[in-house]
Amino acid sequence: WNNLRTMAQFCSQNYQYQSALDINLQALEVQKGAAEDVFDSACKSDLYTEIGELYQRLAKYKDAIKQFELAAGYQKDNTIEKAECYRKLGEVYRKASEYDLALEYDNAAINIFQNYSEPGMEDRELFLKIAEAKNAIGVVHLNLGDATKEDPKRKEEEYKQAKKFYEEALALRLKYKAEPNELAYSHHNIGTAFHRLKDYKNAAKKHREALELRENCKLKKTDIAASYAQLGNDNLELGEDYYEEAKRLIDCSLDIRKELLGENHPDYAWSLFSLSQWYEKTGDIEKAIETLNVVISIRENVLGPEHKYTQGAIQKREELRGKAKEIKQE
Repeated sequence: WNNLRTMAQFCSQNYQYQSALDINLQALEVQKGAAEDVFDSACKSDLYTEIGELYQRLAKYKDAIKQFELAAGYQKDNTIEKAECYRKLGEVYRKASEYDLALEYDNAAINIFQNYSEPGMEDRELFLKIAEAKNAIGVVHLNLGDATKEDPKRKEEEYKQAKKFYEEALALRLKYKAEPNELAYSHHNIGTAFHRLKDYKNAAKKHREALELRENCKLKKTDIAASYAQLGNDNLELGEDYYEEAKRLIDCSLDIRKELLGENHPDYAWSLFSLSQWYEKTGDIEKAIETLNVVISIRENVLGPEHKYTQGAIQKREELRGKAKEIKQE
């Protein structure tokens, strides 16, 4: 069991997520077949959590939810460990577009953190956990804004709520000296909220701060790729003088995600979506449509044809086809 867990960890650290999952599932079979007193509750919960995280990385959200629920079942109520399980559930429900459940679990986690008073837990650690949960709630509000189509006022309000929670999280992280990785996430997410609110200069500023932290501190390459993609999107909106830099940034994100995640991953599709927007901005509508076809294929295969991201890409393709038709008629 220990050897399997070590092998799985090695694979995960090297972005071999499917291999890590397969090995951890073998470890789970060993665990299930062992005598009752061999593995304690914490050990069982940890394995279910790690399996859930791997399913989530592979965009298999229903499987991830099941594993996180099993992990939570092994933890006592009103404990930090239970709250951490709730945070995992909040995140995966958000990724599965079940926003009410995401907010329910994130708020439940915050409630435990704010009322926790057991010895051995420092204030700094608790406040940083509260910051993490606030940041997660911000992400849910951002997604709710993206999902609001017919009500521009509500859309803007959701984005403002996202920015508010992101800024509260950053304030706590700065006060309690969070790790560079957490600070980078806060800057990145505030930048994304600014982008949604069409304040592209401030968006670029915050995304650049996140990128500098991630590069200077040699943080995860997948996060560096996310910074490249978002900063590329900001530059696209700043005008023609910024198009060349936007293309460079988007290409960097594509290269990293292709190398680490492969060409059938939702994050790679996001970078391709940014590339299609670059083609549109520079007037190559046919190439934009061609790129969107690849985005749609990836999202249909991984997320399903009815997922909001798949449908969003299909809707964008139809919009571009209409634009291409108008150009031909002219």
